[in-house]
Amino acid sequence: MKLSKLKQLLMDRNNQLPEDKRRTSSVRNVYQKNLGYDANYETKFKQKLSVEKPSLTRSHNATTYKQSNELSILDEINEIVKQGESSPLPNTVVSTNNIDSIKIIGITGSKGKSTTAFLVHEYIKSLGYKSVLYSSIRIDSPASYINVNEPCEIPLQNENVLLNIIEEAEAYQADYVVMEVNESSIEKGLIDGIPFIVRALTNINPKHNEEHYSPNEYVKIKKSLFENIPVDEDCTCVFGLTGSITREEFNEILKLNNRPKITYGTKYICEVRNADYTNLDCLLYDMKSDLNGLEMKMRVKDNSYDFKTNVILPHNAINFTCAIAIMEALNIFDANIFNKCISNIVIPGREEVIKINNRTIVIGLSLIPALENFKKYQANSKVNKIKVVTGAVGSGFVSWDKTFSSERYINQRSSVRRYAMDYLKENADFAYLTSNDNAAESALSIAQEMQRYLNNLIPSNIVVDRMEAIKKAIIESEPNDLIYIAGRGNRRIFCDTANTMKLIQDKEVVQEVLKELGWSL
Repeated sequence: MKLSKLKQLLMDRNNQLPEDKRRTSSVRNVYQKNLGYDANYETKFKQKLSVEKPSLTRSHNATTYKQSNELSILDEINEIVKQGESSPLPNTVVSTNNIDSIKIIGITGSKGKSTTAFLVHEYIKSLGYKSVLYSSIRIDSPASYINVNEPCEIPLQNENVLLNIIEEAEAYQADYVVMEVNESSIEKGLIDGIPFIVRALTNINPKHNEEHYSPNEYVKIKKSLFENIPVDEDCTCVFGLTGSITREEFNEILKLNNRPKITYGTKYICEVRNADYTNLDCLLYDMKSDLNGLEMKMRVKDNSYDFKTNVILPHNAINFTCAIAIMEALNIFDANIFNKCISNIVIPGREEVIKINNRTIVIGLSLIPALENFKKYQANSKVNKIKVVTGAVGSGFVSWDKTFSSERYINQRSSVRRYAMDYLKENADFAYLTSNDNAAESALSIAQEMQRYLNNLIPSNIVVDRMEAIKKAIIESEPNDLIYIAGRGNRRIFCDTANTMKLIQDKEVVQEVLKELGWSL
């Protein structure tokens, strides 16, 4: 189906709704003329905040900017940029693409899809193309009101969001849309009719989302993105022999459709799986990892390349390999440009590293597998102690999905917390136990539960206030310590009771503490 036809179908369905239920366009006024709208350029941008879960933030930031007749559209947007309301437009010639020439990339998987989508998006922009990104790391859509610096847990939530994406890309005259595809989006049928140019799978862990799906249901949903692809869709599929996927399972995935395919993986995983890595199109065959970043050796088709990035942790090397495979599928891969693009790239909320005053502060999401790698760095990189700031999510927030208040979920939380603390005490030297979206539960009770699971095998302190916990960890640190602030990444919305929330972002807290201490970045 052509994108223009899909847009019309979505608009027709929206127009059939009662007037008070219809969607309001997310396209900023300065771009509406590209859609043929009679835009009022002196209208102030409105602010709207919608929260379904603690890590979901779609912020339409207010500004009082007033148009000047002398300003071009580009000047107007860049003036807004100075106020911190959006990301700057790339210095490229305005695209003449129509809606049906927009190339859409869909990326799904259990882990790595957000990072891979971000890498592909940033690379496409480095080539001078206009790209729109919808991922949980950020939504980078210059034609929309959405704050580029905020994360979004489920980028494609419903038909209204899909129509927003299409209109924003059309108004921006984008060349590409890079879209993270969540399992709930697939299950709801939201991807049906989207004319993908690439469909990519990072990995599949059947137990990744047991709160919502059985392992069999989860795998079936993920695979369905690659089944029954419309005949008129000219797409290439990207598959990786990664994670827990066996050689036999990988071969089954390759048979899901008869479309062109680009494959990728690592030499190590192939050897463990007794698979022939010479058959893969993109192969990571060697890697070095430390707190300075990754050094990777890759084969792309018949050519070998060395890449270096400041991004840490070995699993990210697989994300880079997947990103290259997608670029190969798009026929836009240039090793020199890619190397330059990733050399100093920062992936928001994904193990962001701050080195200061002989300390290393890392801000990330998951304890696993970060801590086991930090322990290896400890032996090889002269790390003194590994100190962790972490908390556990509660339940019962008023607008969360009911699944997150169910008896099954609550029962699972205890086992998850125990597993996390067992892992932490094996790989860290000290723990600051704090709050993290405790919602209707007591943050102190959650922290006390976590502390019991540690069994005094490593020292720990309970500091319920998350900002104070971060501050205490930094102040009490010693030279060469590694401080890992886990659990929230770049999220800002913090659900502290059943019906209230506050705004707190870990990196901003770190920066404020460093400023108070006089430690200059």
